[in-house]
Amino acid sequence: MSVGVSVAEVPSGAFVFLNEAGETILGSAHAPVDLADYAGFGAEHADGSAYRPEDYPLARAATKGETVTREPMLYRRGDGELRRLEVSASRVRGDDGQPLLAICSFEDVTERERTLQLFETFVAAVPGVVYAKDRQKRMIVANRGVAELVGKPLSEILGKSDAEFLDSAAEAAAVAETDERVMTSGVAEQVEELVSFPDGRRAIWLSTKAPLRDEAGAITGMIGSSIDITARKEAEAALAQAEEQFRFALEAAGGIGTWDWDVPGDVVRASAQFAGLYGIAAERAAAGLSLEEYIAGIHPADREAISARIRAAVDGEDEFHAEYRVCNLNGEVRWVVARGRCLRDAAGTPTRFPGVTFDITDRKRAEDALREVEERYRLAARATNDAIWDWHFASNHVLWNEALEVGYGHAPETVSPTGEWWLEQIHPEDRERVDTTIHEAIEGEAESWTGEYRFRRADGSADVFDRGHIIRDETGRAIRMIGAMLDLSERRRAERALRATSSAWKRSSPIRAWRCSCSTSARSASLPMLRRKH
Repeated sequence: MSVGVSVAEVPSGAFVFLNEAGETILGSAHAPVDLADYAGFGAEHADGSAYRPEDYPLARAATKGETVTREPMLYRRGDGELRRLEVSASRVRGDDGQPLLAICSFEDVTERERTLQLFETFVAAVPGVVYAKDRQKRMIVANRGVAELVGKPLSEILGKSDAEFLDSAAEAAAVAETDERVMTSGVAEQVEELVSFPDGRRAIWLSTKAPLRDEAGAITGMIGSSIDITARKEAEAALAQAEEQFRFALEAAGGIGTWDWDVPGDVVRASAQFAGLYGIAAERAAAGLSLEEYIAGIHPADREAISARIRAAVDGEDEFHAEYRVCNLNGEVRWVVARGRCLRDAAGTPTRFPGVTFDITDRKRAEDALREVEERYRLAARATNDAIWDWHFASNHVLWNEALEVGYGHAPETVSPTGEWWLEQIHPEDRERVDTTIHEAIEGEAESWTGEYRFRRADGSADVFDRGHIIRDETGRAIRMIGAMLDLSERRRAERALRATSSAWKRSSPIRAWRCSCSTSARSASLPMLRRKH
């Protein structure tokens, strides 16, 4: 036994037995042979006063027949360490009712009291309602939140059961039932409890309760904490009402379907619009169907992925958002976007899974058409040698096609996507002119702009012809400009070469040039004569 036991004669108080646990607790095998010998223990009362020999619980039981129950005692062991004991003592009587022996039990509660003191300090600092009860459901620890909730000082709460300090017998019985269930099962629980305040106000509290165990693992009571969730419950009720109103509004809007899945019962109740998208008759949807029947209405290519998304929401992600294809009552494939949320009870168990579904088939078709146009634009941009640019004025962001690198040698990593970078590549002698004319077009009312200038290649300059279309908003403000830059370098070189060749030929053969000129003049002059002959 972990409890010390000593037995003494009646009425002398002389020890006749001290168990091994008692020797360990006392730190010695001291066994008084008479009442005076009790002074050798050197114990103190809780107030610090020394025990006289006749004050010891075993001595009082042996000499006076007194019964002592869990009396606190300070005991200094032989090694000088001060320990806290709880001592009980009483007489044992024979069949004839005469006292035979006096028995004393004592337990070292030093560590338990230290732990309890630490726990009490912690509990006092924790906001909300925190408490601990013993196996008889008596309050042994409580913080200020408990006193405020009950409306009584802690002195009227500690050491008493809920039935003794709560004004409502029904509420006290409900609390006691939960406490007993936790202490009997040894399993923690989270429950909602109805609480009445002293001023008559009623509230709902979310209580978390767990068994309290000793060092051997035996359940000696329970610990718990409670928080007021009245506001949350009211918000949940308001939300449920708002969801119902929202569902009616969505259904009235058309093209939008709603559903509400009872997760534990696996029953989906849905609007006619929602059911029709999945190929299910409205009357069957109103009666409630299993989730699998709706899953069957999802396009086979999307079915497995969407099932996995639903399972993930139920398993803990809560939110559900997905785009997928369904087959409606006419066998037509439609695109939908679905949004929902898995709702849970106080224990975290999934309860409901409401949501809405929008038919986005028209949007998907428009997106496909847009992608096709963009693809054609991309291919056309790759097929041309022109450097195509797209300048967004608000962000000063400029996008170029691949021709900027292929035709002009500017690698993408060297290009700053801004209007300033483009302007810096223009020859200094042309820069101010181009900058002025393009801004005049942008800030005015022009729909387009053109210009010729020298543009710097990665390996030198190039003559270009640039043209752009200005896009304006409804107020006429320019917001964007798209253009193409045509490389004129080869044409300019050819023109210069032709002019140079012609000039050189004329300089090298002046007589031939003069004769050609005369011959041409003669032929021109003879034409009227020829016409007259005919």
